[in-house]
Amino acid sequence: VLITGGHGQLATDLALTLDAADTLVLSREDLDISRPEAVDSIMLRYRPEIVINTAAWTDVDGCESNETKARSINSWGPKNVVASAQKCGARVVQISTDYVFDGLLDRPYVERDRTNPQSIYGQTKLEGELAMREQDLIVRTSWLCGLHGSNILKTIVNLASSETPMV
Repeated sequence: VLITGGHGQLATDLALTLDAADTLVLSREDLDISRPEAVDSIMLRYRPEIVINTAAWTDVDGCESNETKARSINSWGPKNVVASAQKCGARVVQISTDYVFDGLLDRPYVERDRTNPQSIYGQTKLEGELAMREQDLIVRTSWLCGLHGSNILKTIVNLASSETPMV
C-alpha cells in the first residue's frame, strides 16, 4: 500500500492501522503528485497494489485565492496518480470531500446524488474524482477526527476549556 500526503492527518492515522512492512507513506516532500514524472518514478519503483491518495490542498479559502495551485494538486494530482497506477496495475482509493455537493439537500447525501460544488476547492476535488476508473474507489469525507492534526472535536474541547465564548 502506498499512501500519499504522508504528513497529513488522515495519512498519519491510516499508517498506524496498516502493517508498516507493507505500507509506504510518502509526504509532499517525497512525492509531489502534481508532477507526473515524479508519480511515475515512485509508482514504477515500488509497484504498489493499492494507492491511497490523501494528498490534497484542503485550505478552502486558499483555493479560492489561488485556483492554479488548487487545480494542480486537487485536480491534476489525482489524474497523475491514476495514470501511474494504471501503468503498474494498482487500484486507487481517492480521498475526496462533501464540498463536491452544494449542501442544499435536507437529508444526508448519497453517492448517486448530483454534484454541484460551490467553491474552487469543491470543483477541483470533483475534477480529481472524475479521473478515477471503474476499479478505483472514492471516499468522500467531511470533518475528520483522529489522533493527529486539528479536528472539530479538538476545537470544541479547546474552546470549552478556554475563556472564549461559544455562540
